[in-house]
Amino acid sequence: MDKQKLTQSHCEASKGKDTTYFLWDSEITGFGLRVTPEGAKAFVVQYRAGYGRSGKTRRMTIGRYGDGIWTVEKARREAKRMLGEVATGGDPHAALRENSDALTVAALCDVYFAEGCETKKPLTVQYDKARVEGHIKPLIGR
Repeated sequence: MDKQKLTQSHCEASKGKDTTYFLWDSEITGFGLRVTPEGAKAFVVQYRAGYGRSGKTRRMTIGRYGDGIWTVEKARREAKRMLGEVATGGDPHAALRENSDALTVAALCDVYFAEGCETKKPLTVQYDKARVEGHIKPLIGR
């Protein structure tokens, strides 16, 4: 398929086929739209991490098309940002993996109750636990 600038109309016109396929943008090398057989669409960026041909090829999802958040232009700006990071020696995928190993808010709350409540009164700890279990963990725990 010939490369052409990815537009809103191209994204809307793409339909699911027998296998997953990609529509690649002609302006930004490595930016495209993935379309699954079910018709789900997501913006992706593909790059090489490392130097030259010996670098590992990585493909990352920027966001889902049609969820009201990611437009073609917004995804294009994000792809430029990510590819700029790659050009300066960074690896967005590695940074994402590094962040996924970070402590969650729910785990931090558990540490707080295990180690940070020795000087508090029992009733205060009880209220704190109710707030954390009822509000903090359900809303931002992950």
